[in-house]
Amino acid sequence: MSKGTAVITGAANGLGQAYAVRLAADGFDIAVADVADAGATRALVEAAGRKFHAAVVCRVARRVRN
Repeated sequence: MSKGTAVITGAANGLGQAYAVRLAADGFDIAVADVADAGATRALVEAAGRKFHAAVVCRVARRVRN
């Protein structure tokens, strides 16, 4: 049973990926938003027995001006 879904930005590699793997190990399903492909993160999350809901390719740090 899942504890919930964690949405993590920047989880395709580095610290974001480490957070995704740790949260999966702690029982959370994972959704990712990153500018890079998150295929490796998907494999690690699924290897931990958790669901990988989505990998959205986007830039979340860029300011949009109106």
